[in-house]
Amino acid sequence: MSAERVLHFVSVCSLLFSSLIAGAAETVTHTVSSDGKTQVWTINEPEVGIAVENFGFKPHTDIKFQPGDGVTIEAGGCVQTGGHGKTWKSYVKPLGPNSDQYYSGTIWIPGAIGGQAPNVTRIKDALGTWGIPAAATPANLYLLLGYLDDNYSDNGYYSHDDGTDDQCKNSVNAWVKVTIVSGAGGKLWASSGKTAPYDLLSDGDDDNLIPLNPYWAFATNGVAPTDTNPAKEPTGTTPCSDGSEVTVAENGPDLVPCVSVTTVTSRDDANWWKTGLNDYDPEQNTFAFCTHANWGPATYAGTLQFESKSSPFEDDDYSWDLRRTDLRGLSGDRDNIEAEFDSEETIEHFTSPWWAGLEDAVNSDSSFANAKEYFGSKYSILTGLFGLDLGHFPAHSELHPVFAMAVRVTEDDPSDEHWAMFVRRFGDEGFCSSNEHYLDFLPNNKFVFRLPLLWGPNAVLDDNVDIDMREEHNVGDPPTVEFVAGDGVYVTFDLPENPSADQLIHGELHLKWDSVTSTVPLPHPITGVLAHSASSATSSTKPSVHPVITGALASSEKEKEEEGFDGAYERILGKMTKAQLQQFQQQVPPPTIARSTVILPKTTKVVRLASREKLHAATTRRPSVSSAPNPAKVARDQQKIAALRSIMPPPAHAVAPAHPVKPAHPVAPTHPVAPPAHP
Repeated sequence: MSAERVLHFVSVCSLLFSSLIAGAAETVTHTVSSDGKTQVWTINEPEVGIAVENFGFKPHTDIKFQPGDGVTIEAGGCVQTGGHGKTWKSYVKPLGPNSDQYYSGTIWIPGAIGGQAPNVTRIKDALGTWGIPAAATPANLYLLLGYLDDNYSDNGYYSHDDGTDDQCKNSVNAWVKVTIVSGAGGKLWASSGKTAPYDLLSDGDDDNLIPLNPYWAFATNGVAPTDTNPAKEPTGTTPCSDGSEVTVAENGPDLVPCVSVTTVTSRDDANWWKTGLNDYDPEQNTFAFCTHANWGPATYAGTLQFESKSSPFEDDDYSWDLRRTDLRGLSGDRDNIEAEFDSEETIEHFTSPWWAGLEDAVNSDSSFANAKEYFGSKYSILTGLFGLDLGHFPAHSELHPVFAMAVRVTEDDPSDEHWAMFVRRFGDEGFCSSNEHYLDFLPNNKFVFRLPLLWGPNAVLDDNVDIDMREEHNVGDPPTVEFVAGDGVYVTFDLPENPSADQLIHGELHLKWDSVTSTVPLPHPITGVLAHSASSATSSTKPSVHPVITGALASSEKEKEEEGFDGAYERILGKMTKAQLQQFQQQVPPPTIARSTVILPKTTKVVRLASREKLHAATTRRPSVSSAPNPAKVARDQQKIAALRSIMPPPAHAVAPAHPVKPAHPVAPTHPVAPPAHP
């Protein structure tokens, strides 16, 4: 055989081998909304082999963009990277040796997102919502996808394994989803026709490009709610777009037709509680889900009151009631949005005086009367993951977890306007959850509170601001404080680029005002906020969502259909004796928590600005929320179920569920949760 024939034979064999190990070629699907404004492109099994070697790209010239479009990038799944042992790796967030250099998908939209070698952009850094710049060249605006590796010959989608550290256990093959909304300018879902009752809309952003005070599209007819024209509240019987009734989750408010096809939602569930609790109470079978439905990050300003703290046997969450006179965001017959955060992730680390006083008040009596008196009714700003708790019926609105919170502790003394704050980029959703949620893509890795002005147009902020801010890890800088006359006080925190770094900053600041013409604060400048004296924002007439432990647990008097899984669980525990509760605590001991001991510098100079440059969604990626499994929480929950069943077995008369449980709506854990619409 001639040398030429040998070479040809080897080449053919090489191509056949490459084809076999790569698996099926990538597939691309494309859908367009009825009004032609929204396109959704999905690339399954994107090219990761020799076609993109040397940090190259595969062009998708059919996936085109126009200047001013809003674009959301989502991605997930895993890739076979070849070699020995477990060699599958996450396409978005690979783990293991050399994953800081290789094994990641890459993306490039010339003139908008990313670049070519050597400055390629990993796809994890492009997830979220972007605006195509108005000055971009239309001819260059198409999608290119690539992959980072040092040997492309054995990459593909064959011989699945669980990957390093099980990063690909139960995973699908890699995929990329691109949603394009014509003319949205980065404000994704800014399109006409968003009229499904559970479409979440917003008419403005906070200073982090997070939607401010969003509201449901239900009964708005395209008009944003105001104090004089407040929002209507969708409930458990609200019909969806096709006239069907919202149930707990089977016809969930987060699913089409209750939301538009272009609305992105996700779920976080812990349905093992269903299996663990059903045979204690056959009537509890009416609850098919222990689930949260999530829309995305949101910021609300309003009047805040302390509600309750759940027991350590449940989820140890602090719960708050946030009220606004324009009723934005309400659902499920509540008169407030419930805000929650895990005390084990937050306040049990806090050491500054006001936060420590709150924790002492909460722990001092089982009725929380001392905590409610300590806190009162405060103007507050909260940023969190907005969604519905489907473990209750009707499902109610939540900010859960709360990522950032600013509470105006005092407002009657211009010589000491006292604020308490905390900021972070991580958190769980409590009892009915299995994931940890991360606030991704904060612009410049900074979080900004804009504090409203109270003391008249001539009031001037004193040069020195007393600050008591604390954290757990490295000694960093205190937050910067900027004063813009007639606009507000901007307090800016630096946070780690990686949200999973679990950085937590908390503390207090004291503002002193000069040239104050009156010691009476102005009417509140933020629309929708109640007057926040102790008497003006009354507590909800509805019972607390979380029953309280008093020795043996108090039995709940709420209707079972309202209490949800967490309440049912506490009601079951309420039948234990004190000795059984002590045995339960021995089997499920509380975690060891370290207090925040790093104290940041105590003072900072005020930066005075005539104006402050605003971020623009058309040129800056919006923050979003990503989710990942939290195995430690899952293991602890299952430990609780095992302890309960060993100490107090189910009654013999219990029966199995009459109807099978429908599985929760599946969502890949790496999908970002998109922000609400902007009409």
